[in-house]
Amino acid sequence: MRRYAGYGLVKMLPLDRVLVGCDSLRTGAFGGFHHPDQGYRHLQMMAVITMYGPLERRSPERPALALLDLLRAYAHDCRHYGSRRRHVEVAGVPVRTQYGINFRRPSGQSYSAAGQRGTGHTGTLGIVMEGACDREARAITRRTTERFGVTEPSDVLGSLTLRDVTGTLAGGEAACVVDLAEGEEQMRYAAALSDYGRGVNRRYSRFLEFAPGGGERVPHAPSRRHRQR
Repeated sequence: MRRYAGYGLVKMLPLDRVLVGCDSLRTGAFGGFHHPDQGYRHLQMMAVITMYGPLERRSPERPALALLDLLRAYAHDCRHYGSRRRHVEVAGVPVRTQYGINFRRPSGQSYSAAGQRGTGHTGTLGIVMEGACDREARAITRRTTERFGVTEPSDVLGSLTLRDVTGTLAGGEAACVVDLAEGEEQMRYAAALSDYGRGVNRRYSRFLEFAPGGGERVPHAPSRRHRQR
């Protein structure tokens, strides 16, 4: 990925360390970026991803949307994989004491104070790291969508998901869609999507407003040295 190489991240997450699930024993299970327990496993340095859509078939119901969701998840976890990390052994158990700019005590408690529930801003470094990873992942997905002319699906959840994976989802837009989703699993997925957008991405966007130069040009622009390569 040229965009990541511009930041100095030249080694992507190896594909043999990416597990993608397309089936579930749970009736009506619905997969995707916001599926429960999906994500990067820091200790194993492995990504666990589910196929977007109903997990009752090997082929996705919406191939284009499933591919974009997969791209967003992989690009997101590449940033996790490439971030500086440090582990120490405490009573025979490995404890992560550093993840990027987020440091933790040997007890596992972060030095960064947790933000107040319901606030629209954050100083919590764990959220900052997560938000930075996802902002880049969504930028890559958005450019891919534009390049190949992917159109917005007609169904409510599909339309919501496309805007989520491309970073074009308006604030508060997801909350009103939860009740319109079809079935309990889709409602749960839409709720998780809404919570993540509100708790991570919008808070991180608010955090960037205080960065030098307005935020967008500094944390999310490759250095001139890398761009010239």
